[in-house]
Formats: sequence, C-alpha cells, structure tokens
Amino acid sequence: MFDNVNIDDFHKLGFTYSSMSEMIPKKFETYKYQNATNGGGTDIDPQAAKMMRKFQNIIKEHLIQKYFKGVEALGYEMWNGVPPDLKLFHNDHVHHRKSYNTNVFIFIDECTNDNMNYIEVRTGLDEFYQIFPNKFDMIWINQSEQFTYKMIHTSGKNRILNFRYYIDGLNNKTN
Repeated sequence: MFDNVNIDDFHKLGFTYSSMSEMIPKKFETYKYQNATNGGGTDIDPQAAKMMRKFQNIIKEHLIQKYFKGVEALGYEMWNGVPPDLKLFHNDHVHHRKSYNTNVFIFIDECTNDNMNYIEVRTGLDEFYQIFPNKFDMIWINQSEQFTYKMIHTSGKNRILNFRYYIDGLNNKTN
C-alpha cells in the first residue's frame, strides 16, 4: 500500500501522488458534495463521514507514519469545485495560520486538459508544477514554508476528499 509514493518528490517538489483506484469505494461517486466554489458549507453525509475517518487513519498509519513519527490527524472535508481560499497560491500553515501542515487530496473525478481542473504547486518563485490527477488519484501536499499551492476548477465536476494532518518537524526549509 502506497509503495509507489516518491518521498523525495514530497521533499523536493512539494507534493507526491499515488493512484488509489483500487482502494476508494465507488460509493464516493454517489454521495452529495457541497458546492465549495462560493464558500458553500461542508456538510458530510454520515455514511461518507464514517468512511472518511477510516481513510484518514489508513493514510496516517500506512503512508505518513512510514516517513514521519509525530503525525496528528486534524480533520477532513469533501467538496465539489474549489473553495475560495484555495484559488490563490498559499500555504495553509504559513499564510493562513492553520494548525495543519500537510494535506492529502483524493480526486473523485479525473482532471484533464479538457476540463482544466488541476493543482499547481510552487517551489520558490520560478519553479512550479501543474498536476492533473486521474480519477481516484491521491495528491499529498507538503506545506513546509518554501511551498505554496492553488487549485484550479474551470468546468465540470471536481469532487475532492481532503484530509488534514500536522507532521511534527515539517515546518522548516531543510526538509
């Protein structure tokens, strides 16, 4: 599980990814997702919340704790579109003073050049990466202070599961 995650990319590029198509229940395609584009609510179906808690623990125990000892799970959300605070380059921990310093996003819908839904991660001022996740891909974002990211939603469905964590010691430029 998560054997193809490249931890060097996480440290150098600010993100890494993996397919979770074999792990994500198709049931996630049937749940109602709140429209986050205009700052809509993040109510979660109780059955979805139960699965979200399970996945948050799986990600913590089988992915993050492989590389980091001090990890705290801090919450989860599911939405369609992109929340307003994610549309501009930012670092949640540094710029928004949030308690988490890493996110794991799971994309329920495929992002393509056709729908122009993607994540952009910036490593410094001149280096950035556009990530077009496939259906059920997981993107693990490093929010050490040298990285920023934003999400772009141009058209179609853009349903996302978001898991937030705090990793002790991840808040410095030497990672």
